[in-house]
Parts: sequence; structure tokens; C-alpha cells
Amino acid sequence: GKVASMASVVDQITGDATTLDSVHTLQTGAGLPGKADDEDEAGSHFLIAVVARTPGSNNTVWRSEVWVFNSDEDDQVLELRYLPSDGEMLTATRELPAGELFFSEDFIEDVFPDAANGAGSLHVVAQKGLIVNSRTYNVLPDESTVGQAIPGLATGDMARPGEVWLLDSLKQTQDFRCNLGFAEFEGTDAEVTVVLFDTDGASLFFLASKKYTVPALGQFQVNKVFKDMGLTGNFREAIAYVSVASEGGALYVYASIVDNAKGDGTTILGKRQ
Repeated sequence: GKVASMASVVDQITGDATTLDSVHTLQTGAGLPGKADDEDEAGSHFLIAVVARTPGSNNTVWRSEVWVFNSDEDDQVLELRYLPSDGEMLTATRELPAGELFFSEDFIEDVFPDAANGAGSLHVVAQKGLIVNSRTYNVLPDESTVGQAIPGLATGDMARPGEVWLLDSLKQTQDFRCNLGFAEFEGTDAEVTVVLFDTDGASLFFLASKKYTVPALGQFQVNKVFKDMGLTGNFREAIAYVSVASEGGALYVYASIVDNAKGDGTTILGKRQ
């Protein structure tokens, strides 16, 4: 038979749950950026679209947990490449024995303590057999947390030129804001077109269209995307079609719906159409 599995990590103070989907343990990611397949056949490269250590809207305080599991029978050396949205790439290494887990509760502070507060993309590189996940969370005044899972994705999960990707369940109201984000995987500057539609469940109604530029290997997030695209009303059932308008680039596409009162985010991953 076939089964689907997941885990739910629950903050025992707030009751906030973060869903972690299962992944195939044989997944090995893509080859290292800039290397031909025959140079590093077993190279494993995963991208977490955003990690953060920064204040946000409505008095939120964002941090990121990162997990990397070595499912292989050999010890490995992880290369952790953090590219801040407004800075140069920072690199650190960690030894990861076979069958063991690297975990950081506050990744930027733990691994790059000299980095300025902010946010950016994280590229995780090793030889083979990695499982990569993360949780970006808001720290509340009582030190409890509310957060959202942002999985590490590999080459097959990226949007490429000529493809159309869908982000659904988007909304902007007095209670919720919507952020839209992209991270580049291969090392090429990319341009992306976003087209927003409202829907009543049966029909689509065009709202707005706009292009954004994503730096090579970097991350770009549009906070309050509806307002950024000139829309000021309430929208509860919107969708976005996303396409890579440049000739190159491979993009991690996501949205984050944030509860304005609680600062609790929900991740929506793009779906290839």
C-alpha cells in the first residue's frame, strides 16, 4: 500500500502548529552551482527561500530554525551559504556525521553572529543524502512563538523560463497581509511577472500585473504585495500566476499570509501549472 505522512510541531504555550511534510530519503538535490554534472555527480544543493533575524510589521520579531539531516551512511561536511538581501554572501561549514542532525534554533545568530540583522536566502550544499527544512517564527512578548515551515527545495522544485506557477489562497484584509517572495537557485539574475486575480470560486477577475527582479542566488520579498501593486481593497480569495520572464534563472516561489494581530504566518508554495 501507499501512505502519506506528516508531523505537526506545536508550541505548547500558544498552541501554534507548524506542519512538516515527509520527504523521500533518496532525494539528493541538484549538482553544485557552476559545476558540470561530471565534475560532481553526487552534489547535493538545497535552497531555503528565506531565513531571518529581523523585526517586522506590527511589532513582529522574526527568527529562523534550520534542520539538516544526513540520511547517508557517510559523514559529510555541510556548506551553508547565506546571502543577505542587502549584502554579500557569507559561508560557513559544519561537519555532519552519518545519520545525525544539524539543528539551529536561531540560525543567523548561531552560524553568522557577525551578520547584521536582516533576512536572505540560504543555500545548503553537501555531497549526497540531505533532508533540509526550516521554520521561520515570530517571538511573542512572553517568549512563546508562532511560525511557518519553509522547506528546503531542490532543482526540480524551481520555476523556470516558459513555465507558469500558481499561488492560491492569497488574501489582503484588515486581519491579514500577504507577502510574496522569490529566491534564485542557479546563479543567474531573473525577472519574474506576477499577475493577480480575484476569484469567486468560479470566475477570475484581473486585478493587477507587475514585474520584479530577483538577484542571482539571492532572495526578494514583496511585503504587502497587494498594496505594492496598487490595490487597496479587501481580497479574500485571490490567486497569482507567476512566470519567469527572463531567459535564465530558476526560482523558489512562495507567499506568506500573516495574521496582523498575532503575527502568525502561513506558507504557500508555488505549484507548477
